[in-house]
Amino acid sequence: HHSTYTDSVQEWTEIEGKWDGRFVLLGAPGSGKSFITRRSVTRILESVINDLESFKILLDDVSLPLWITAIDLANRPENENLEEALVAAQQKAHGVPPGPLVKSWMKTTISERSSFVVVDGLDELPPDKQFQFKRRAAQLFQSRCKVIVTCRKNAWEEYGENLLVGLNFYE
Repeated sequence: HHSTYTDSVQEWTEIEGKWDGRFVLLGAPGSGKSFITRRSVTRILESVINDLESFKILLDDVSLPLWITAIDLANRPENENLEEALVAAQQKAHGVPPGPLVKSWMKTTISERSSFVVVDGLDELPPDKQFQFKRRAAQLFQSRCKVIVTCRKNAWEEYGENLLVGLNFYE
């Protein structure tokens, strides 16, 4: 059976629907891991905006979707708490610095509600950053956040599964 783009999107939507909170998305280089996870974050953000504009939810009920890179998360200083690290990594990934009020709201939202965090490019993590990433990943997995990590299959087999023990994975 030859898989089409529509099949892949349908399959991804099914995975998102039954997903229990944390997993790794594996694939070959150029297979669309980053694209489809960015698309998910964008779709969630659009849904949140529509719900806010139509007063279906209040700002205090928003679950924050974030798309960050493994390198940006590993590079955050040790003295930052998880919320500060995630907001800073999000800013680095997108180049848009949120104002102080938005930054404060983002940190509160991450700590108090179930945010959706995509950590992209585990396979792009240099060996000297793996320890820092493993420490941040442990913090992330103790939080309320739902997490998807993307990684190339060969890197996952080589070292990725040692950084993220006990996660389900999809190819």
